Parts: sequence; structure tokens; C-alpha cells
Amino acid sequence: MIEINLLPVEMRQSEGTPLPRLMSVLGGALAATLGVVLVANYYVVDIPRTRQNIRNMEETKKKKLAEKEEVDKLEAEINKIKTKVNALKNLERSRVRWVRVLDTFSKSIPDGVVVRSFRVDPEAAAGAGQEMGKKFKISLSGLTTGDTYVDCTRKLTETWNNLKRDFQTEGQTAPAPAPAVAPAAAPAEGGTELPLGFNKQLGLKFEEPVMQDFRPTQLPLVNFPKPDEARKFRQPASGLDFTITMAFYQPPPVAGQ
Repeated sequence: MIEINLLPVEMRQSEGTPLPRLMSVLGGALAATLGVVLVANYYVVDIPRTRQNIRNMEETKKKKLAEKEEVDKLEAEINKIKTKVNALKNLERSRVRWVRVLDTFSKSIPDGVVVRSFRVDPEAAAGAGQEMGKKFKISLSGLTTGDTYVDCTRKLTETWNNLKRDFQTEGQTAPAPAPAVAPAAAPAEGGTELPLGFNKQLGLKFEEPVMQDFRPTQLPLVNFPKPDEARKFRQPASGLDFTITMAFYQPPPVAGQ
């Protein structure tokens, strides 16, 4: 049957949803769906992932803290070992090798020279600067003999020169200008490096010997019970008393590293 709508156009019921309204409804539905998807992704994916990352970071933090504790323990052990090594080095540096010192002195004394006394005294002030340690002074007194006063003075000069040579003190009273790059110090016994100018064998630095005083002296006559012994012994005619002093330094203490 054919139906005819006689109502005015503005009063007629719409036969379908208008396009603007349809688009608005579809847009709202799409936005709602997208929002649901984002919320679901946030709760289902992002939050668990963030929590897992936090747990991983906490585990990593625990491992790093444990490693740091191990490193701190190792550093403490290393510092203890370094302290012991430095203490041993300082003990080695502070040890004066008296046997070698006396042996060097005995080699420095020529024939016709008699040593009467050998004394070592600590100086009140330590060595100047960081290149020196404790300072000591050797006082050596003796007697030179010869046929004449000139012979006695010649032997005394020989003794002084021998001390300079054997204790490696030549040129220390007027040192040459230091080079632009100082050469490395030669290592001493035990691997401990010595500052420049120190005697490698003795581990000490000696200053040039100083002649304190010298004066002629009367030699005592020697009486032999047998004439044959008197004829074999030729007593010198002249004598010269002398006193020589020579200071030396120990190496400076090894600083903590």
C-alpha cells in the first residue's frame, strides 16, 4: 500500500541519522575505544614493565653495592700492604751499613797514617729540603808520619783526597748547574730508589771532608829489647796530628702512597 505523508516538511520524522550527528557519534565511540586501549596498555604493559625495571635496577644496585664493598676491602688491604712496604723501605733507608763505611775508611787511609779515634755524632738539625734525611757527623783523628814535615803533610793531603774519592764527594762544594731533566736515581738495595748524590753502595750522602786542625807532634821513642829488632825498625822522624770531620745524610723517609 502506498502511504502519503501530508505533514509539512519541518514536522516530518527523519528517515535516517543525520551525517553530522553520525560523525559525532562515531568520533566519540572511537575516542572512547582509544582511551580504553591506552588505559589498558598503561595498566597491562607500562606499569608491569616499569615495576620490572625498578626490580632490575634494585638488583643491579645490590650487586654494585656488594662489588663496592669488595673494592673497599681490597683498597684497605692494598693500603695496609703499602704501609708495610713503606715501613720496610724506611727501615732499610735508616740502616747505616757500618761495616761498609768502616771498610771504605780503612781503604782510604794510606800507609804511614794511624787512626786514633773514629766517632759519629748525630747533628741537631736534619738535612735541608726534602732530598735529605737525618744528618750525622764523623770525627776522625789520627797521626801521619814521615821523614820530614813535608812528608807528613803530603800523606795528610793524600788521606783527604782518598776520602773524597772513596765516599764520592768530589765537586759537592761547588756543584754544577742541574740539567733541565734530572736523570733517574739509581735504585739501592731492595729496590728503594735513592735521591741524586747518594752513594749507592752505602746508601748515604757524604759531604766533603773538612780539615779541622793539624799540628806537628813529637813521636815517642820505641825501645826494643833486642838490638836486631831495633835495626829492622826504621822509626819516622816527624809526626803530624790531625782531625778531619765529614758529615753524611740518610735518605729521606718514603712518603705514603
